[in-house]
Amino acid sequence: AAEGEAGGAEERRGRCPALHVVGTQDEVNPPEGGREVASALGGSIFEHPGAHDVPMDGASLAAYRSFWVEAGLAACGDGAAGDPA
Repeated sequence: AAEGEAGGAEERRGRCPALHVVGTQDEVNPPEGGREVASALGGSIFEHPGAHDVPMDGASLAAYRSFWVEAGLAACGDGAAGDPA
C-alpha cells in the first residue's frame, strides 16, 4: 500500500454507511473474513444463516430497510422498482 492510503481509508471510515451481509455458511468468503472487512472498513454487519448470497426474504429486507433508516438513507428508496418498500 502506498504511503497515505491507510490514512485516507481511516479518514473515510464512518462517513459512508456500510452494511456487510455475511452468510454464516459462506465458503467463498467465510464469515470470519466478512467480519474482518467490516472491522477494517467500519459499518454494520447483518449475518444470515445462508451461504454466499444476499437474502431477499421479508425479514432480511426489513433488516436492510432498518439499516437505511438508521443511517439516514431512507430517502434513497422512493418506492421505485427494486425498492423493498
